[in-house]
Amino acid sequence: MTVASAFLSAALDWMDETHKRIAIAKCQNGIAPVVNVTGLVQFDHTQLDQLCKLATIADDNKVQPILIGVSKAAEVALAVTGLEKYFIINSNAIALPPVAQLKKNKVSFIDQHIFWIRCITIISVLAVTILLAGCRDQSTLLPIADQVSSAYVPTIPVPSRFSMRCQKPLPLPRLEIEDASFNSSALETASPIHGTGDVVRIDIAEGAEFSGTYAIDLDGTLTLPYAGSIRAKGLTSAELSKSVAKQLIKGGYFRPDHTRVSVLPLRWAPAQINIFGAVFNPGRAVINELSREKQDASALESVGDAPITRYLDAGLRGGAGVRPDADLAKIEVIRNGRRFIVDMSGIVTGDPVPDVPLMTGDQIRVASSGCYHPELMRPSQITPPGIRIFMSNLTQPATGNAASFIEHYASNLPYGTKLLQAAVSANCVGGSAASNAHRSIILISGNPITGQTEIIERSIEVLLKNANRDDQNPYLLPNDAVACYDSGITNLREAAKTFTEVLSPLRIVLGGI
Repeated sequence: MTVASAFLSAALDWMDETHKRIAIAKCQNGIAPVVNVTGLVQFDHTQLDQLCKLATIADDNKVQPILIGVSKAAEVALAVTGLEKYFIINSNAIALPPVAQLKKNKVSFIDQHIFWIRCITIISVLAVTILLAGCRDQSTLLPIADQVSSAYVPTIPVPSRFSMRCQKPLPLPRLEIEDASFNSSALETASPIHGTGDVVRIDIAEGAEFSGTYAIDLDGTLTLPYAGSIRAKGLTSAELSKSVAKQLIKGGYFRPDHTRVSVLPLRWAPAQINIFGAVFNPGRAVINELSREKQDASALESVGDAPITRYLDAGLRGGAGVRPDADLAKIEVIRNGRRFIVDMSGIVTGDPVPDVPLMTGDQIRVASSGCYHPELMRPSQITPPGIRIFMSNLTQPATGNAASFIEHYASNLPYGTKLLQAAVSANCVGGSAASNAHRSIILISGNPITGQTEIIERSIEVLLKNANRDDQNPYLLPNDAVACYDSGITNLREAAKTFTEVLSPLRIVLGGI
């Protein structure tokens, strides 16, 4: 008799009820029985219940029964029900070793074979997981006192807003305050002209029937009772009073030596201007828009209207504020084909600033100095009060940032905010030092001078240790985008989780890993 035939003859026939009782008894005594299920193409419900009972007793006594002659369909059924891990399964009885009975705590050849397969599988999964996680050594961090050197620039890209920084700052306020009446220019002394929508009060001595409050129509005229339409658009208040007097004399209502006309502007209409150059939003802008107080003309009956929001600084704000590369000493105002140069640098330096009233049709050109002025990277009368940026701090893809608590005050930041402050607002800083210390942040920004998009990556540790360096912690500009990337430990965890989900259907091959 051969070894294989002797082994088969010692196997218990699972179709025999007596043999089933013997198999259970052996398990209770700590002996792993050999059970022959040859001929069973598939297990029915009753046979699975019996195998489940045998597996429970065997597991309690720390033994693994051996099933021989298992068909492929029956093997799949054992895998689906989770019973495979309680048995040693072999579909070919002849290939089994001659020693079929396992004593307690004794490892068979099959156990060793499966053990090494599982070890190799686990090591392979870990290796691929670490590779996909993108773990890498962090660069050596420079202390704050270090300056930018040619050896350091190639390793960490320097944003152009730092490399293009103006070397010569704007001048400080002069000690002796000079006359800022701006008499050399016809802009400041020019009387404002009327346009469509202006509301004026006309008083005529001994002519109450002609006196009253009038609005300039869409065609640029105003209509007096009996006297008809008078051209008002493009005229100053003094010129309009003369035009009204001339119309009344021409109509025969008054004599030339007895005509006295007074024109009082009650409400200046919004003015449309054009602004272009080094501003964040070039194009047509509307200034002096009507406030709630100005909408009530009766409140201005006695004092008239002083349109303080029609000056040059309001025009610069109409372009969403000047860019940090603006040359404030060379602001151009183009009116009726004539060009005037205005120095507005006093707005950020403290020097006196000329008050230049704007009129409908004026054009403003803001020249670029070709470099960034640090003085223009903070809120002022002519810079944006705040900026909108786009943030993302999502470990997993989602439909919004609610899970990361990125809300209104995180995406709308004060003008002059730096990258580190945005990282804190995006919840990219802090947490467990072991898992979050090596996070990084990506800045996607458009260079307003060159028109090119820049992508800058910074380690959170670099930002924290170099917070005072503009080359490492740059200023943010409107519509910048900021994205946080997790640390290597978090990447490893997510990659392992992904592999677990992918490999879970392969439990049959891995044997319950």
